[in-house]
Amino acid sequence: MRSGSTVHEAGRAPVVVGYDGSAGSRRAVRWAAHEAAARGTGLRVVVAADDPGVPGTRRTATRLAPLRLGDGHEALAEAVALAEACSRGVTRGGLVRSGQPGGVLVDQSHTAQLVVVGCRGRTALPASESSTSLITASRAACPVVVVRGRVDAPTLDPVVVGVGVGEPVATTVAYAAGIATRAPSPLVLACGWSQDAGSLSRVPRPVPDRSGSLATVVRDVQAQAGRSLQRAAELAHRLAPGVSVRTELLDTRAERALEGLSWGASLVVVGRGGTGPFPGLPLGRVTRSVLEHAGCPVVVVPPEPREDEPREDGARA
Repeated sequence: MRSGSTVHEAGRAPVVVGYDGSAGSRRAVRWAAHEAAARGTGLRVVVAADDPGVPGTRRTATRLAPLRLGDGHEALAEAVALAEACSRGVTRGGLVRSGQPGGVLVDQSHTAQLVVVGCRGRTALPASESSTSLITASRAACPVVVVRGRVDAPTLDPVVVGVGVGEPVATTVAYAAGIATRAPSPLVLACGWSQDAGSLSRVPRPVPDRSGSLATVVRDVQAQAGRSLQRAAELAHRLAPGVSVRTELLDTRAERALEGLSWGASLVVVGRGGTGPFPGLPLGRVTRSVLEHAGCPVVVVPPEPREDEPREDGARA
């Protein structure tokens, strides 16, 4: 474990929130405090400080310099006090670690049930590969919430789940069903598909003959999207029998569909994706776009480990 200091915390796996003194991280602490109270678990505030390798180490008009280790303790006390003011019934703890914020939070995710970050931190680089939110969302061992947009939506506002055409939905639907049952909130299962040829070329097609007309391909993709939504809805009804479930099949790009629905939602739930034009990226095109433009908090749910993947301790999953 990296060097630093720790404030004692008790209880089962906590909600972890990253704090750096920025406005985005203060919003994240408030959201995380309320979420920890709703889950009946503790809150762990994590401050990463004093890493000279972090881009943007100089203060400018639009971003703050990264925290120095000596200032981390003051920042931690400030965050814990903020959490206490938001939710007095939550057991609070915290720690200061030296290191790059995204890497520190990924380390902490192995002992957390949820990691919460703001959409913009001190470096103010929301779309950069070096941004804390993208690093954490793409590598964490547990779900990651990026707090953006409306953070105080009424509980009756729906939880929106992104359903990819032909992609696995078990983890995202299960996560969203648990949230919706607890609130309670309605579930909206959304699948956006586009008639744009460039987009269709990346969607798996059920027909072996790819030389057919575009109209045929469009019908096939629409039918496959409908089947994906149907499977997701059947799973949601099984996991959350008392929750209202609605499906939305939208003739638009997936990211536009989710971004539009997010402005009337309390939460958007997506997987990591990675099946876009650059499969090597840890986050897919849709997920990255939603993290940048959604009108409410977004949770990125990691996939279940494959059976042949080694665990952290070297055992098989």
